[in-house]
Amino acid sequence: MELKPQVECIPQQEKQQLLENIPQQEREGQLEDIPQQEKQPQQQQQETFHVLAVDDSLIDRKILENLLRVSSYQVTCVDSGDKALEYLGLIDNLENNSNASPSTLSTKKEESRVNLIMTDYCMPGMTGYDLLKRLKVSSWKDVPVVVMSSENVPSRVT
Repeated sequence: MELKPQVECIPQQEKQQLLENIPQQEREGQLEDIPQQEKQPQQQQQETFHVLAVDDSLIDRKILENLLRVSSYQVTCVDSGDKALEYLGLIDNLENNSNASPSTLSTKKEESRVNLIMTDYCMPGMTGYDLLKRLKVSSWKDVPVVVMSSENVPSRVT
């Protein structure tokens, strides 16, 4: 199967409007990302479309989260490829890099089914493309992955 890139940009004015809808304390990083499944009853989780959003930028994660929640999607946000792999159960609990305990993570994995993964391309450590390669040789290979970038680099899009 050949993957064809599709590029869609959010105009700066629309991005600014979305940003204004994020509470000030979240924009300043005073609140941590709370997985959506912790906010919803378990019965409702099974009925919703679940998106795992991976981006190192808090602002971009919040914009993506708000856009998806408007469509009633369940959204879980993480800030790195390693944390995405950890959330999906593909690597063990990251020592000193995770706020959650191993028992909390295993409970999350049992309760959630991820239907779509959206990841930034350019992140420190593991890029979105590296994450995609790891996912496609795992038990998550059938889950669609959208790789995004705010950089306008034609060779990267290709």
